[in-house]
This record gives sequence, structure tokens and C-alpha cells, in this order.
Amino acid sequence: MNEAVIVTDRPVRKKFSLEYGTRSFNVPGAAFIAILVAFGLCCAYIPWGAAAPFVSRFAVLFLTIALGAPLVFWAWSIKTFRLPVVLMALFLLVALVSALLSHQLDIAFFGIYTAGTGWIFYLALFSAWLIGLRCSGSEISVKAITYVISIGAVVNSLFAVIEIATIHSTHGLNGLAIASSGGASGLLINPVFLGQLLSGTIVLVAFTKYLTNRASVVVLFVCGIGDYLSQDRASIIFIAIGVVVLLYRKRLVGLGLSVVLCLGYFAGGLISNFYNGAKVSSRITSGAISTVGSARMVIWKYSIHAFEKSFLIGYGPSGDSKATLPLYGLDMVRATRLPSGYYADAHNVIIELLVCTGVIGTLLVGAFMLSAIRISGGELLWFALAMGVFLLFEPLNIATCPLIFLALGAGVSPREKPKNIVGKVICSVPSIEAKKLKPHIKGARLSLCVLAIIFGISIIWGDIEIDHAGGVLLNFELIKSQDVSFNSGPAKLATLLIPEWSNSNSSLAQSYALAATVGEKSLWQKAIDAQKMAVAKSPYDPVAWTWLAIYEENAGNKVVAYQDYLKAVKLDPLWLGGINMLCEIQSSKSIKVNYDWCKDSAMIQSAVNGH
Repeated sequence: MNEAVIVTDRPVRKKFSLEYGTRSFNVPGAAFIAILVAFGLCCAYIPWGAAAPFVSRFAVLFLTIALGAPLVFWAWSIKTFRLPVVLMALFLLVALVSALLSHQLDIAFFGIYTAGTGWIFYLALFSAWLIGLRCSGSEISVKAITYVISIGAVVNSLFAVIEIATIHSTHGLNGLAIASSGGASGLLINPVFLGQLLSGTIVLVAFTKYLTNRASVVVLFVCGIGDYLSQDRASIIFIAIGVVVLLYRKRLVGLGLSVVLCLGYFAGGLISNFYNGAKVSSRITSGAISTVGSARMVIWKYSIHAFEKSFLIGYGPSGDSKATLPLYGLDMVRATRLPSGYYADAHNVIIELLVCTGVIGTLLVGAFMLSAIRISGGELLWFALAMGVFLLFEPLNIATCPLIFLALGAGVSPREKPKNIVGKVICSVPSIEAKKLKPHIKGARLSLCVLAIIFGISIIWGDIEIDHAGGVLLNFELIKSQDVSFNSGPAKLATLLIPEWSNSNSSLAQSYALAATVGEKSLWQKAIDAQKMAVAKSPYDPVAWTWLAIYEENAGNKVVAYQDYLKAVKLDPLWLGGINMLCEIQSSKSIKVNYDWCKDSAMIQSAVNGH
């Protein structure tokens, strides 16, 4: 009787029961949050707006921060986790100081509108790790996360098939763009990110013990199809790695699964060829890796040069373009065949961190990763490592990077006391008991979730309004011949909903410019004022300066327009559009033109053509 009393008096951790067929398992409540975040990162998609894949995932990032950041106090109460917590907190502090000193606070804090890898992104990575950490140490949680990642990969692969089948030549499904290489992106932002997710999932399936053979067959076959359609060359390497691991770990069964994986890849080739796939398959079969490789080498070279100029604390998050644009030469044009040097990132996580947060921030985040990997293990660690390898030659992104950190945290092994001196010193600092922290953590998460939902809805809604405002105006002469009604309402609403990014102000400026072009000349000044706000938020964006110059020129302010064009070209010496406009404006006698720019135009055009 006493024993029964003892058992019933024990605190019971709340769990949710999932049942399917004759089987069932209980998933801890903490794992449900991890599942929500993981599935959101894999499959968040809003079929409206010009940048739909970006804004929906940024909304997920806000929610990740709200659910994960307050857990830092819980993590501090466990001695094993203190060292990585301290290292990441110090990194966030250094990155914040770097952002404040960057003179482009909006971009450094929130990130470029179509990339989003600012300081908030760094905070989301840490939050995702904490969410994974909270549900670690449970086989049921690892199983649930393995399931949801596999489902997310399958869903993305199937959407890649739909994308190729729907509009396989120039556009993607509901606004998703197929890359110039012909690769499909599924529900992600870029074909490279699709290949990254699928490659990590193949490694996950190869190492996990939680998926049944039937489930593994489905996941591997569909991922093989998506890998081909993504046209990501690195994924071929991970297919080979997956085959080796499957053969080593599962012997005869692994041989069958390897065959299924290869058949899936072959099926992807058949699907692409069926839907006019000559363009789809060109990226792998053309051997263009040398061109891409040389482009990365040039980007890395100039990024390192920029790092040398500000090696201690860097140029601030999302500061790579600011740092490198003025340095690029014609070798960049020859390598990329693009008439501009504008790249938002370094295509290498180490170099980008060096440029954006300096040597201090890079060492701190590197130490965090080592300490986090040291206490992690299992299939989720292998998944994180496989996805992380891509970051050595691909950009940081909001679609897959938080998933890496979540898996790294969820894969933490049984907790041991730290053995190194630094860890022991940190663990000697007293902390509040975890039980006492629970009410405060719950309250903080609830409050932050409300803010995250408001902010997430505002960015999605604001992006929809930007899309309604008409997008970017590229040909004023064409617009003049059309009957266009003026309505600045959507653009004005966008500036209220998402004031953090310059895109909403640019959209408003374009609306005024459209109206001014078709007859309402007095609105040119309003277009100029709105674009000046955009330039103030993105002062190192040559495209923003170019649009301001266009509006000034149309308003008759040619001297001011010339200075704006000049600013754009100084920011990006390879900006062919700005250079050509500088040459065209020379017809005005009141402006003394530097004719060297016109020579540069011919040289850049020649480099674009490969000469």
C-alpha cells in the first residue's frame, strides 16, 4: 500500500499519445514544439507575395525565438549545457555590437529582405538549439523529430515534381522560381537548399533505427527523385555516402535500400526529361562545376580582403555585400557572367562569419559548435553534420540552418559533468533551480509568442501588399502607352506593416513613379521622398541608389541624379546598369561626365560575354 502511495505521489511529466494502427507511442510536450518548428522550417509556404518562401520562414523564425530563447535560463540550470550557452551568448553580444557599429542597423539586425540572415537570424539559431536541447535525452523525441524531418523532405520532393510538371521552363509553382540552372526548389527558397535538406535526410535514414524498412523505402525513393530535380551536384556525394552507410550498417537490407535510392535518382531523371527536361538536367550534365567553383573562389578572395580591413569585429550581420562590393574586379564578372558584383553572402560559413562578426565572433561561434557537437550524438548529429557541410560552399539561409541547430540540440546524449577547466569554472557559478524557473519561462514564452504571431502576420501581410502594389517597374516607356490606374494604398499599407525593411518604401516609391509616368508629374517628388527612405534603410544597396537616381532624373534633377548614379557605381563598380545610365546622362551640358565609366561599361559587357 505504501509503495502505491509513493508511485502515485511522483510528479508525472505530461505527454501526448500518438496512435496509428496497432502501435502507439507517447511524445513529450517539449518534442511537440520541436516538431512544430522543424515542420515549419521544412514546409512553411504562403502562396501569395513576391517573396513568399522567404516571409513564411521568417515568421517561423520569430516563433522559434519566442519558444526557444526563454529556455536559456533552464539550460543554465544544467551544468553540462553551461559552456555552450555562455559561448553562444557571448557571440550574440559581439554580433550585436558589430551590428550597432555597421551604420546599416535595419539590415544588420533583421537581414536583407530576401535573405534574412541578420542578428535576429543568429538569435533564431541559438533558440532552435535550445528547443532541440529541451527535448533531448528521449528516444521518443528523437523518433518523432526523425519522422517529421523525413516527412518534410518527402513533401518538398513531391512539390519539386509538381514544380517541374506545372511550369518547367521559366516559372515555378505559384511564384516559386526555378533557378536559371533548371533546378527545382520544392517549398524551399533555392534548389541548393532542397538538395541540402534531402542529402541530410538520406544520411539520417541511413543512420536511424526508428524508421521501418517500408518507411525507409518511401523516404529514400522520393528523396532520390527530389535530389535529381534540385540539380544540386553536392547531393550526388551524399547519395554515395548514404549507400556506403546503408551497406555497412544494414547489410542485405541496406543493399536493397541503396538500390531504391539510386532508382529514385534515376526516376528523377526520367521525370525531368518527360517534362522537357533538357534544361532541368543541364546543371549536372554540362560540367559547369568549374564555372561555379571559380565564382566561389573569387567571392572568397574578395571576402578575405574585406575581412583584413576590419578583422576584429567585422562589418555587422548581413554585411558581406557592403564589405565586398567596392572591391570586386572584372574577374568576378568573368566568373559569374553577371553584370554586377552584388552577392548577399560569401557562400562559405567561416568566411562569412569572419567578414560579418570578425575574428572574435567567429572564434566564439566555432567554440560553441565544438562544445555542442561534443555533447551531441546519434542520427540527428549525423543529419546536422551532413547539412552543415553544405555551408562550406553555400550561403547561410533561414530555411535549413535553424534545422541544423535544432537537430544538434535534440541529439544530445545523456548528460555528463564537463571535464575541461573552463567548463568547471562556469559550472561553479550558482543557478536557480529549474523547477522555480518554470512559471517564468512559460510566461515569457507566452508573451513572446503573441509578439511573434503579430510580427509574423505583419510581414506576410506586408509582403502580399508589396506584391499588390505592382512590383518593380522596369520599363517606363511601356507603361506610358498603357492605361494604368494609380492606387498607392497597398504600398502605403506595406510601409506600415513592415517598416523594418526598405522594400516597402521602394514599393511605395514605385507606385508614385508609375502615377507620375502616366501623367501625374507632381508625384515625382513623392517617389523621390519614399525612395530616400529606402536608401536610408539600405545605404549600401546600389540598386536602391539607382532607383533614386531614376526618379531624380525624371523629375528634372539631373545633377542630383548623376550624383546618385555615381554613388551606386562606387558601391558596386561592376554595376553595369548604373554605369550605362551614367553614360546616358552625359547629354546634359550641366554635368561633367567621367568618360572612363563608359570604357568600363564596354569592358564589363565583354567580361559578361566571357571575353
